[in-house]
Amino acid sequence: MKREGWQWLVGIASAVSLAVFHVACGSEGLEGPGQEPGPGQVSQGVSTCERRTVSGGFRTILHFNNPLVPCVAGSDSTRDLTIRNELVRLIDNVPAGSVIRGTWYSLSDTETAIPAALVRAQSRGAVVQVSVDGGAGVPAAGSAARSFFDQLTNKKICPSTTGCISSNSGAAHTKAWTFSRTTYPGETATTTYVVWVGSYNMTNGADGNGGFNNSATIYANQNLYNFVRDYLEDMYAMSPRHSDYYDTSLTPARGYYTDVSASIYVSPELNSDLVVQRIDADVWTPAAGCVVRVINPHFTYERRAVTQQLVTLKNGGCNVAVIVNHIDQTEYDRLKAAGIPMKALQVSGGDRVHDKLMAIYAKKAGSTAWAYRVYTGSHNFSEGSLTGGDDIFVRLGEESGTSHPMYDSVLAHFNDGWNSPYAVTITGAN
Repeated sequence: MKREGWQWLVGIASAVSLAVFHVACGSEGLEGPGQEPGPGQVSQGVSTCERRTVSGGFRTILHFNNPLVPCVAGSDSTRDLTIRNELVRLIDNVPAGSVIRGTWYSLSDTETAIPAALVRAQSRGAVVQVSVDGGAGVPAAGSAARSFFDQLTNKKICPSTTGCISSNSGAAHTKAWTFSRTTYPGETATTTYVVWVGSYNMTNGADGNGGFNNSATIYANQNLYNFVRDYLEDMYAMSPRHSDYYDTSLTPARGYYTDVSASIYVSPELNSDLVVQRIDADVWTPAAGCVVRVINPHFTYERRAVTQQLVTLKNGGCNVAVIVNHIDQTEYDRLKAAGIPMKALQVSGGDRVHDKLMAIYAKKAGSTAWAYRVYTGSHNFSEGSLTGGDDIFVRLGEESGTSHPMYDSVLAHFNDGWNSPYAVTITGAN
């Protein structure tokens, strides 16, 4: 697996306008490439850093980092602390006797906010249990972040060459948290069974505060919580280990949970493509007016099934566009031949794409109904995310009718990048 790196966000020449709102910031109001609203579709005109909604009957909040126009700027105004601050808020509102479980891929030496919050929670009587990648997940000895990391009582460092569960060559790449009890923003009473999933790493580089990232938090869904809790327990135990964690042939099947609010699919998977399977399961019928937007840092040859799925949607009439920073020549050629535009986000040569997002608006097979779906998680379109280490692909609840806030917020986030002065048209392998 090609392990993630990060670069520092430097060289933004223009002044960054900072606006902090309850729901939105930036107000670029620009549409994406050639986008024409289809039947029942409402264009999104405001950049979104936080979107509160309901998915499948459960309160859900999406958060987005945009370091080019930060909603919550860091001290140098070149980083967005939106997701970091929300994780700190969730941790700080966990009461004594409750349990926090989490796993992370990367923690930089100077990023202390989240590990410090975990130490505070532990000190007030909450149980804190974390598993971390054995490479990027452990700060250097003597660093500020390490001083807090070392204070955590219940921590497991996974192998540096595999995942926590996966026995294959790769990394513990999942980013997920569960909170047995914490608060919803603006409320004092605690809420049970909270799940956080996302692309965000605890760094100041492109994979963290310095890049485009996203997260989803689902409240009070006990069944979803139980699945993610058990998954995190498996990661913490590092036993049993699996070369193929997603397996539908077992009784009971292993490696996935389906729900109207959020469904989760766990790598490694050796016999299919988790992403293509999910798109197929939604039985989309491409037609004029269909819209597909993708933000993912990696498109590799080994995941050509994903690329081909986008080509099929495009050939069927969908308006497809992709933001990516690393793409193999073969996959660039496939997308280019289909007429799918591609852009990268770069500042002074440094990559800025770390979301793992897809948003689809299309007609459902066998009906005249149109629907909206957001796919997220920590899953790159690379070999490592599918067959290598630990990773998750998340399908949020389907939206329909005139209200589709999750789709709208992802569309706005995509447009923030696509219309940015730091967006670069890709002309080959990148």
